[in-house]
Amino acid sequence: MSSPSAGALAIAGTTYASHVRAAAPAHGLVAASASATATVIPWLGATGAAVALVVFALMPERPLRRFAPSAPSAE
Repeated sequence: MSSPSAGALAIAGTTYASHVRAAAPAHGLVAASASATATVIPWLGATGAAVALVVFALMPERPLRRFAPSAPSAE
């Protein structure tokens, strides 16, 4: 089983390459790459932030453990 980050990277790469492939014949490779960067990357960032927000919202609330400072020994 692959990690979730590997799946996200595969989706991001496929989306980016598809955008470049669709725009390259009409605008050239450099312009298509710039267009893909300007449109795909922000959408991927927003999607990642939304997923993180959902994950953090669903996490169970647990109090932090506090350790009492150790008392000096009287030896």
